[in-house]
Formats: sequence, structure tokens, C-alpha cells
Amino acid sequence: LERQVLPAWSKDTRARNFAVKRGTGIGIWILCILICLETLRIEAGVSVKSIIGLTSIFGIATGFAVKDLASNWVGGLLLFVTRPFVPGDKIEMTRLKQSVVERIGWYATRVRSDDDRVQVVPNSKFVSNKISNLSRRRHRSIRKSFHLAYEDLPKCGAIVTALREKLKSMPDVDENRRLYVYIKDLRETDVEIEAEVHWRGVSSLVYRQRRTEALLAIGDVVRDHGASFAVWDAVLSKSGVFEGPR
Repeated sequence: LERQVLPAWSKDTRARNFAVKRGTGIGIWILCILICLETLRIEAGVSVKSIIGLTSIFGIATGFAVKDLASNWVGGLLLFVTRPFVPGDKIEMTRLKQSVVERIGWYATRVRSDDDRVQVVPNSKFVSNKISNLSRRRHRSIRKSFHLAYEDLPKCGAIVTALREKLKSMPDVDENRRLYVYIKDLRETDVEIEAEVHWRGVSSLVYRQRRTEALLAIGDVVRDHGASFAVWDAVLSKSGVFEGPR
């Protein structure tokens, strides 16, 4: 039944496919249970109330022995109902690095990390820990601080203005969110400038490209204005922390 239903939804989202597949499984199990109960009632003359009573007693007796198993099953049911993630999403959780969800089962979920390691995580872990669904991010951002030589202080105003305009002209920039370029700190040795820019929901690959473009833009603006980045050894030497080679 799943093989017949799922192709019809092949053009829809992964979330809908997951819901159809899991809902179909639940429906089949419920139908099988109802058929078994009806068969017992007709063939053996056992009432449904008696079956439910015996099942309750058996459930209480075995509940303590299968507590972990039951908690994972409940976790699987909650994952289906709430859908914090679906197969194909990239997630992050406590003690779980960024990983792509490959399969969500009733007992456990299989994920694959960025270094291609496959892990099987009990579903109860997703109920008791904070989950970050990285695939549902609507924005990506970068916040970068860089240091210019103190001698370039007179040029910093023009650098800040030019860098702000250059970052604003980049593709996918969301101007409704923070776009900051400002002098963050001023010391005897250097001038610290911080830049922050946000892009509308881009993929990981595109984000890396935008991040590279933003960092290159910083270097271009600094060079075009005849300024230079502070050399860290020189900064430490002027502050007395590092006296240079002896």
C-alpha cells in the first residue's frame, strides 16, 4: 500500500511524503488489530471487553520491563505528530553534531553526520533534548571583526561607509534585517571594526559562497582605501604583551 500511495506524492514536499508513509503504517496496524479482535469474538466467542481487560493487566505487568522500549515508541509517535524534522532535514542536537536525517523509525532514527558517520539515535532522545532543524532556517548571517593599523584611523570612516554599501549590494542580502558596519573598539595599537550581514534563506553551498564574497569585500575595501590590517605581533609588541624575538 505504501508503494502505491507514495509515488502519487512524489512531487510534493518531503514532509508530506513522510506523513503519508507513516500514516499508512499506522492505519495498517490499526486495521490488523481490529481484524484480530473481530476474529476472536466470532470464532472463540471472546468479548472485546474481556480482551481489553486482559491486555490492560498484561500491559501493567510488562510495562516496567519494557519502559525504555515504550518511551522510544512514544517518541516515534511524537516525532510523527509534531514533525520537528523529516527525512532529508539537517539537524543538530545535544551530543549530536550536524547530521542529515535518513530514516525515522518507531524505535530509533538513523542520521548521517558531515563526516559520513551513520548513527542510530533512540527516539526518546529527541523528546528530552533541544533540537535545531538547520534545514528550516530562513536566514544565514556572518559577523566578522577585523583589526586595522592604528595609523589608518583617519581612513576608517570612509572604509566603514564603503564596506556597508558594498555588502548591501551583494545578492540575497535581506535589508530588513541587521546590516551593521561600525567601529567596535579603539586601542593604542589598532582599530577594531565589526561587520554583520544577513542573507535570505540560502543553501549551505550558496552560504559559503556569500561568506567568501563578504570576506573578500572586506579585503578589497581596506586595500582600495590604502589601509592595512594590523599585524598581530606588532599589536602585542606595542601593548607590551609580546616583546618580539630575543
